Amino acid sequence: MSMATQSLLAPKLSWPEAERRTAAPADAVRKTAVAVSAVMLALLLPTVLALGVDGRTLNGANLWLKPMHFELALAINFATLAILLPLLTPAWQSSRALRWSVAAAGASALMEIFWIAGEAALGRGSHFNVATPLEAILYPISGIGSLLITLGSVTFGIALWRSPPRPGASQLHQGATLGLILGSATTLIVAGYMSAQHGHLVGGPQTDAFGLPFLGWSTRSGDLRVPHFFATHAMQALPVAGFVADRLGMTRVGWLMPIFATAYVAVVFGLFAQALLGIPFIARYPLDMIRHLTPADYTMMPWTNRRGTTTEIACAPASDSIGCECGFGWRLSMAPVLEDGPFSRFPGVERTLVVTEGPGLELRFETGDPHRLLPWQAFTFDGEAPVVARLLGGPIRDFNVMVSRGHWLAKVVVLTDPDHTVLPLDRGQLTALHATSGRFRCAAERQPRIELGITDTLLLDYAQGAPYDVTGVGTAIVVTLNRPEK
Repeated sequence: MSMATQSLLAPKLSWPEAERRTAAPADAVRKTAVAVSAVMLALLLPTVLALGVDGRTLNGANLWLKPMHFELALAINFATLAILLPLLTPAWQSSRALRWSVAAAGASALMEIFWIAGEAALGRGSHFNVATPLEAILYPISGIGSLLITLGSVTFGIALWRSPPRPGASQLHQGATLGLILGSATTLIVAGYMSAQHGHLVGGPQTDAFGLPFLGWSTRSGDLRVPHFFATHAMQALPVAGFVADRLGMTRVGWLMPIFATAYVAVVFGLFAQALLGIPFIARYPLDMIRHLTPADYTMMPWTNRRGTTTEIACAPASDSIGCECGFGWRLSMAPVLEDGPFSRFPGVERTLVVTEGPGLELRFETGDPHRLLPWQAFTFDGEAPVVARLLGGPIRDFNVMVSRGHWLAKVVVLTDPDHTVLPLDRGQLTALHATSGRFRCAAERQPRIELGITDTLLLDYAQGAPYDVTGVGTAIVVTLNRPEK
């Protein structure tokens, strides 16, 4: 049997007896915990400065918000271990099992924070990012590091369980024991699920752009970071509750901390269930998610092949889609086609075209038969494929939907003379209504009525609450954009 195993199975000793048997100093664990906490606090200053001066974003949130969160959380984690260390017997404080587990946790924490900050400096994501061979190696290594950090807390909790409580601190002792063990267990459950689904958002918009101040938790989608936060910080919440109970003279109430711990774990799993249902922790639905765009909001730009111009209506930045090849997550545009010629090529893009004016187009691909695209027909094809367009009797105007393959899915439907048509608005979905002719009235409960003129566009996000009812005379195009299921 190893020495570590013998330590774990050692009988409980009274404090006087433990002090007589073990007189060796136990500074190693305390020094490790204090040093790691101090390094994390020292790194906070440059990170906060970077947060203030570097405006780059990833998935809608500042790149430096995540390193700041991790530095603060790890500083608190290791400071907690240092504060709770005196609750252990001297034998446990100097035990090899505890020294090695806390040292491994500290080394893992330092490596993880430098990896997270390094990726942020490069403008890239750390977690769930396997876009390059190196990142595909580093991400699972970071998972092992996170496991070692958690193992350090578990070992500390077992050491507390095997140590008798100090006089007058039984609730603190019990709270710390339960907090470290249960907090580690629930953290592994939530973190494991996040890793399995390669993300922290469930339902709603898959963007961090609408997070709560400082915390960053989504106000539009279920966010698994919420239960992860509460699970991780059980190792602070339960000891604090025990400390307060001791100060209130409730030292001998043996059932108090188990009941509190059970309630706390129930809250964690309740928040976990809430996130899995796609419900935000705190819902806030800003009006900028109901956008009425007019031609004054659009941007005209040349085609990639310089043979014409296109008018960009709306576009999601590439930062919303890690690993995106094409420079955007999705894009809506319209363009005149005045002569025969090749289309611009867009690697990594699925493209859907609708002819809104003119007799139509014939699209010739390198392989397969030509495709005749007549007015108001939606046709989807590979944006990277070489395509030559031939006009069917004269110039045309088209409406174009492009999505980053693997990151977004688009469905395009033509709507004619709608009479109380409800726009599709499901969980996790963006919807666009583009008026190509006539006028349309869009109304929803507790929302302003919107009148769309020719070439106006209405952009909606499901989280604004109520579906829009559309009436009018004319022709419009409805685009629904969804994230693919993982």
